[in-house]
Amino acid sequence: MTRKVKAVSMPNKYKRYMIVDENTGEVLDDAQGYGYKTAQKAHLAWNYKHATSKQSHNRKLNQKFVKEHKSFVREWDAILFDYLKSNEKPSYSEFKEMLADEVPDFEGSSRSLFYYLQKH
Repeated sequence: MTRKVKAVSMPNKYKRYMIVDENTGEVLDDAQGYGYKTAQKAHLAWNYKHATSKQSHNRKLNQKFVKEHKSFVREWDAILFDYLKSNEKPSYSEFKEMLADEVPDFEGSSRSLFYYLQKH
């Protein structure tokens, strides 16, 4: 069962956030008392710590891919930069085609890798 969580401001802390259970109000994560600088960072940390095994597996495959296929990543970064300059979003279908051409034996989720490379 997954918990519904939300980020709330910490008492007695200036602009710091913690994760609490929506139903009970129980504090689930407060970064060892320091809190997170933004609500978004609090949610990211919570999701990272409580990822399913499939999500963790995909993350590891993506990290391994980036280390082993640096030329592909550089080429895709150049394409992303062009999209950024033209104020457009990158195309998943274009990425999938490029991946199939350059790395036909990729064993992970191409969609997961697509989003991973956009964020990193």
